[in-house]
Amino acid sequence: QRGSGLGLSITRKIVMLHHAQLDFHIVEQGGLTVELVFTLAEDLDPS
Repeated sequence: QRGSGLGLSITRKIVMLHHAQLDFHIVEQGGLTVELVFTLAEDLDPS
């Protein structure tokens, strides 16, 4: 059963607040691949 994706959308927004990137990829055989990338503190703009 497929969901609405609302949970994934909320999760992505929370992760973005922490200066990270979250990508979801649907796998053809079923399932989900999740990629989570954090930005290093020194890469953030200090202003």
